[in-house]
Amino acid sequence: YYISPLANISTVKIIGAEHLPAKEIVKVSKIKASDKVFDYLFQQKDLSQRLSQKYPEIQSAQVHLGHINQLILQINERKTVGYLKDGYSYRKILDNGKIGTRALPWTKVNQDKPIFVGYNKSDELKNDLKLFNSLPNSFKNQVKLLSGNTRRNSQIILVMKDGNVVIGNTATLNSKLKYYDTIRIKAGKHSLIDLEIGAFSRPLTSSEKKAYGIS
Repeated sequence: YYISPLANISTVKIIGAEHLPAKEIVKVSKIKASDKVFDYLFQQKDLSQRLSQKYPEIQSAQVHLGHINQLILQINERKTVGYLKDGYSYRKILDNGKIGTRALPWTKVNQDKPIFVGYNKSDELKNDLKLFNSLPNSFKNQVKLLSGNTRRNSQIILVMKDGNVVIGNTATLNSKLKYYDTIRIKAGKHSLIDLEIGAFSRPLTSSEKKAYGIS
């Protein structure tokens, strides 16, 4: 079987990697029709490394045998923690802090995940992402957008799914979140909750609503 044409790869089936181009994945993997199916069953580590170096979205890859000479390439993607707005498109922010290679339209964005807007410097994104990941899940799940358009490097701005805006200091936000729910309940809808210096709220102005995309 091994030395016969039946052992040659006839087709490659990609499973996973929803937003990555299948043809490019096969090209990067260097799998060719003249190769033997079983050879790749013993080269999975090299294949996985090759793909993950090209595509940060890929955490690992496994090879399985399909019908006789079909090669099944199972792609395991990294988790998406948010999206970086890049012009009119969006790129995945992965759980290892790296940015995905593919520019996605809004229709392909998981809108349960936060959008990072206005982050033109990688250090600012890295620092705010580290802070965001350290926040309690109960709070993170309420965040719709993080804005990099701040007045100070120490400032962080979060637009919440309920239409409120939270402003905090990167060094103290975590410790001040214990006041958030109490202030939010009293503040009502479309309020600015300031946790940067003290802990208070006020209604958002019309210009602030426009700037943060709140209607």
